[in-house]
Amino acid sequence: MPEDLENKDDSRVFFCPADRGGVPGYAVREKAHDYLGTSYQTNIMLIGPDQILVLPDAFQPLHLEVNARLKNLTLERVDNHSRMLLIGDYGSYNQWRLQPHPRDDWKELAEWHDRPDCHNMAFLDGHVGFINIHKGLYVSDEYVVLPFEELYGLAHEIQDQLP
Repeated sequence: MPEDLENKDDSRVFFCPADRGGVPGYAVREKAHDYLGTSYQTNIMLIGPDQILVLPDAFQPLHLEVNARLKNLTLERVDNHSRMLLIGDYGSYNQWRLQPHPRDDWKELAEWHDRPDCHNMAFLDGHVGFINIHKGLYVSDEYVVLPFEELYGLAHEIQDQLP
């Protein structure tokens, strides 16, 4: 193996050069990668039973339904592979989860590419895109975070009630 590859830090693949922090619960200006080992956040709707935080908010019925279905999730069950978010810039996570920003400057810090609400995202079919993650939208024309199409109706009902 060439020497330059032997000494290469493989963890750099998990580092976004634009990472400037803004991770809730950590020092404001420290990079997400420094704290978490990655600059990216996986779509938690895909990773396992009871991983979705059930909050006392409008999304609670949807989160409970997703948690109940995750144990039977297979790649074949997931519709919309070309619109399904798999992983993306860390700041995208709190956009679609409709979480309040814990600090006034969090949102600005978490938008690493200097375009409001836009993040680099990888989709389940393997393509990547720089897209606008809409506040509180689990299902949009550009992307979906729900792996269960049968829950899109419930998601739309909740989204339609958002301010």
